[in-house]
Amino acid sequence: MAKPRDLSQPTTRVVAWEFRTPVRSTTLAIIGTTFAAWVVSFFLFTYGTDLGRSQLDTSGFLAIFVSWLIIAALVCGGYGLGYIVLRKVSTGQRPFAERELLKLALAESFSATCGGFAVGFLPITLMSNMFTMFLWTFAIGFLFSFVVIMPRYTKAWQQAVVDGRAYEG
Repeated sequence: MAKPRDLSQPTTRVVAWEFRTPVRSTTLAIIGTTFAAWVVSFFLFTYGTDLGRSQLDTSGFLAIFVSWLIIAALVCGGYGLGYIVLRKVSTGQRPFAERELLKLALAESFSATCGGFAVGFLPITLMSNMFTMFLWTFAIGFLFSFVVIMPRYTKAWQQAVVDGRAYEG
């Protein structure tokens, strides 16, 4: 059961636009990190699953690897696009306590993942096992965009508190 908040104790809060990191650098980090995860996961998928090994036997390494890179580039660009759209829509006027940063980072990671789905939907549906690729797209997008967003927001939130840009409320 969730612990009730103690409303008698003031909580330190920082408005989101004060601690959100720059869109450009965060987007590039999401694209780069997820692309690296896609490239590494190619080897895990190809040599670690029956589907990957059968595709490797039928099509050959180069054809599978090039198509994987094309899909990865499209989907990772979509992750970045999903994050950019979120940041354009959400102006960051809501204040957050430190314990709420996890929810914010999870929500923004989910938004980035949705961008990857939107851009990669058509090519993924043309693959032999599209459900596996949808799962792969979700797992990489959600986990690795979270790995980019959460530490940046936590560090920036703490810096905003140190700089005096926080308030008790």
